[in-house]
Amino acid sequence: ASIIEIMERYPFNGQPRRFSRRDKRGQHEAKIAKVHDGVVELHVEWGQPAAGTLIQTFKLDPKNPNRLNVEHQLALEVDATTGRVPNPRVMSYQTVYTRRA
Repeated sequence: ASIIEIMERYPFNGQPRRFSRRDKRGQHEAKIAKVHDGVVELHVEWGQPAAGTLIQTFKLDPKNPNRLNVEHQLALEVDATTGRVPNPRVMSYQTVYTRRA
């Protein structure tokens, strides 16, 4: 078991869906924006408090089909802890998941 558990399902036709925000402050709206060459791009938006957007790009590692790379681009209008515009306003990071055989 983990501290955070997220279960969201999105149709591949790009139709938006609403789910509870991951920070538990209301809801967010998200949709699959692009699907190409085995890459799926998810766009997520949420309003106040701490409004922002998240673009997540999911792709399997071509050399290791048991490895999923997720690139994240997070843009926040205001830092929820300080109430100020964050610097940098857009943050990028990567998560790598490896399936155990």
